[in-house]
Amino acid sequence: TPGYIGIDGHIPVSEDESWGNFFSIAPMCRYAEDLPLYLHSISDPTKRENLRLKQPVDLKTVKIFYIEEDPSILADRVHPEIKTSMRKAVAHFANKFNVIAQEIKIKELEEVYQVAGVVMLRMKSCNSVYQKTEDNPAEWNSVLWTYIKYIFGFTEHTHPPLIYGPIKKYADSISEKEFSEMLELKRTLMQKFDEMLGDDGVFLYPTFNDLANFHQQFYYKLLNTSYFTLFNLIELPACSCPTGLAKDGRPVGFQVAANKHQDRLVFAVAKELESAFGGWVPPPSIPPQEKEAAPNSKQALDKVTIQG
Repeated sequence: TPGYIGIDGHIPVSEDESWGNFFSIAPMCRYAEDLPLYLHSISDPTKRENLRLKQPVDLKTVKIFYIEEDPSILADRVHPEIKTSMRKAVAHFANKFNVIAQEIKIKELEEVYQVAGVVMLRMKSCNSVYQKTEDNPAEWNSVLWTYIKYIFGFTEHTHPPLIYGPIKKYADSISEKEFSEMLELKRTLMQKFDEMLGDDGVFLYPTFNDLANFHQQFYYKLLNTSYFTLFNLIELPACSCPTGLAKDGRPVGFQVAANKHQDRLVFAVAKELESAFGGWVPPPSIPPQEKEAAPNSKQALDKVTIQG
């Protein structure tokens, strides 16, 4: 949930008052059981009690909602093995906890790609490679001239940070009327998710439409960024949960989200998914002797249980 971990000193930063609602720092752990401990240790001591991270979660009382695919006609279809992993998770919670997940439809999700992009890009005074001085992020060098220098190898910047320039210019060109309509759609989405999730609901959604990509593949999949910008837009906590490997050896999984301040529900579901489906798997690049020594998630949890 935004606001619990300080972001002072992070680069980029923005002077826009909405920055802290969209951007937050969060833990990344190999094992799900470490997530609440990590978050507790780095969160603001004056606020962390609101998260109730040490309070047990009874998964029999959790409501589960899910959507298998972005409804937008602009988005690519979701990889079949991602859908399969979600369906297995839904079946697992039904069989073990008698929790019947509800597949839902939210029409407003069709607009998330454009709305999330524009609303975030319209934030003022965000650091970029275009700024003329370190002290004034609002004063830019020419985007066109910077790109020309990049094409001919006369800039020290790589392409990814340069993309920000043209899309920022596009976002700023949106009329105030259109921008107001986008903000209204953002509020509508926030209200719908708040009413749906309440204090005991979680939402399952693909992290991306495809499995892990090769370098440069992402450029022609930009219209699928709505999967992971959704929760930035509506300011909710989310966790990407691995559920093993696909047939070709690439990691597969999906994300779990909950309402504001309900991070503990996300962690509890993530831990259960790890226990049921294996969670993190050592990559094949690890030398055989190290791979044998690295426990899988279930072995690690069993070890903790025995020692505890």
